[in-house]
Amino acid sequence: MAHSVWTGIVSFGLVSIPVRMTVATRSQNISFHMLHDKCHHRIEEKKWCPNCEVEVEYKHVVKGMEYEKGDYVVVDKNDFESLPLPTKSVLAVDSFVDMAEIDPIYFESSYFLEPDTKGATPYALLYNVLKKKNLVAIGKVAIRTRERLCAIRCYQNALMVETLWFPEEIMESEVGSHKAPEKQQMLIAEKLVDMLTEPFEPQKYHNEYKEALEQLIEAKAGGKKPSAGATKRSSAKVVDLLKALKDSVEKAEKKPRPKKTKAASRARIKKTGSTTRPRKKAS
Repeated sequence: MAHSVWTGIVSFGLVSIPVRMTVATRSQNISFHMLHDKCHHRIEEKKWCPNCEVEVEYKHVVKGMEYEKGDYVVVDKNDFESLPLPTKSVLAVDSFVDMAEIDPIYFESSYFLEPDTKGATPYALLYNVLKKKNLVAIGKVAIRTRERLCAIRCYQNALMVETLWFPEEIMESEVGSHKAPEKQQMLIAEKLVDMLTEPFEPQKYHNEYKEALEQLIEAKAGGKKPSAGATKRSSAKVVDLLKALKDSVEKAEKKPRPKKTKAASRARIKKTGSTTRPRKKAS
């Protein structure tokens, strides 16, 4: 059973749904350890207090916020629990919105919502209403030591919470205004985009970097020399944009493309329970 990151009540109007929140994604990256280059033994990272000149055990480590240079306010578990925030135990739905109105930059992390036995009926009610209306529910929830804006949406047969960044956490772009493209460039670019447009099928993508890294580690662990594969590097030289577009269209025309059908689109919507799939922010 997945570990709960939050347990409480989801409420909309006077309806209450007892739920627990569990993680919905996990990294598949390969983890590395820090080793001593001479003997290849793992390096120990010790917590050191330069004031007392002693190593500090974990049980003596506390959280502190620096409010002035060198001066800290210590905050412990009881302080966090005493905060007068209803979102620590209740995720109250404030409104319902169209998912398409939420810019993907706001999405942070995904969590599954699971009802307890008493919450099964109202949980199913909220799920079916959101699915029929094609809407998401907006509210706030406090997870661990942070309060987060969030959206509840349908995913497959479950409700999912997407935590969102607050507006003040979104950085402003430093990219300036763009020069308008030439008409012919625009026409060919649109043709290229149309040719490469297809339903999103995540199953066809896989982590090639991870696979190559696993092969390298396996070879080195077996005392073999890793095979040197050919690496394509993108050219940084300036090219004729119009020619590059035409060549791209010609290349795309030779590539077999899956047929786009309404049936495939309906199947995707039925599977996910939504016409929109939020993009995750890189961590």
